[in-house]
Amino acid sequence: PSLRVPANSVKEIDPAGQMLNQLHKIVFVTQLPPDMEEGREHARMRRAVEKYKRALFSRAGQGKSLKQELQKLLSYSEEVIDVDFYENNRVMTEAASPDGKGKAQVTYEYMCRVIETLLKENHYYDDPDDQPQQDTPLA
Repeated sequence: PSLRVPANSVKEIDPAGQMLNQLHKIVFVTQLPPDMEEGREHARMRRAVEKYKRALFSRAGQGKSLKQELQKLLSYSEEVIDVDFYENNRVMTEAASPDGKGKAQVTYEYMCRVIETLLKENHYYDDPDDQPQQDTPLA
């Protein structure tokens, strides 16, 4: 007899593994094909994640450390992400609040919730063993 434990119920201990997993989630969300049926808020959330990813990897990262950024994201920090989430004079997400200086602010905690919402809606956590098997015709 064997024991099966779903991967999403196992907590990783290795911080590097956790950071790589979080980075994979960000990249996964940003590479999703456009969904013609998604609402405006979901489209805004996806654009906010895309803008955050671009800021993580930009050359002008203003000294941002990828490791520090991912640690803040993993800890659901209430700290504000140092990225302007305005786009075409509109705030990219409902939770982004103008700071009075013309910047829209989002916390790491909110960004985590956005990423997790998008992952769940796009079946990221679905068990592939639960998917119906398609018969492949033999040639």
